[in-house]
Amino acid sequence: GIDGNESAGVIAFSDKLRKIKDYAFSGCSKIAQVTIPYSVTYIGWNAFNCVGLNTVYFNSPICTMYDDGYAPFAGTNLKTVIFGKNVTSIPENVCSNARSLQGATFEGKVTQIGNGAFKNCTGLSEIILTAYFEDEFDYDSLVIGNYNDTVTREKFRFGKKITKTDTAHKVAITVEYSQNAFDEEVELVVE
Repeated sequence: GIDGNESAGVIAFSDKLRKIKDYAFSGCSKIAQVTIPYSVTYIGWNAFNCVGLNTVYFNSPICTMYDDGYAPFAGTNLKTVIFGKNVTSIPENVCSNARSLQGATFEGKVTQIGNGAFKNCTGLSEIILTAYFEDEFDYDSLVIGNYNDTVTREKFRFGKKITKTDTAHKVAITVEYSQNAFDEEVELVVE
């Protein structure tokens, strides 16, 4: 294991890892970023109770974790969590009690947010959906589990990119559709 005083900084696990045990990295204050691979199916109580943790890349589509006040990222200074393209259902309790969490990005076409996934995430100010344009996303069909009071329609933003060729000018134009759900601006960037 990693000693609590060890300088780890960034942790990216092997794709063969299946379980992260209870308290596995608890107290490791130097861990700033963690990548959870596709292969992980269980994350234990307070597994990442690391005050220095601020970013999590979460790529596991099927992962179990428990709350009871000991959720994996509770007690951290987690600011951002990014769920990979293969995550279509946000796991129960994944960010429960991560009070400093400010933003979540869903790179996949998320259809469900599990019970308590964002419970007590009082700092959560935006949820970015990169797989959708605003008119493609149906908020009312999104299944939002219990204890997710911090997940509201107003916090959703959209950020999908499309590259098209402008034949008249023979240049590629990238449309960055990164807007508030109630905004109608589209920014064109010529690359």
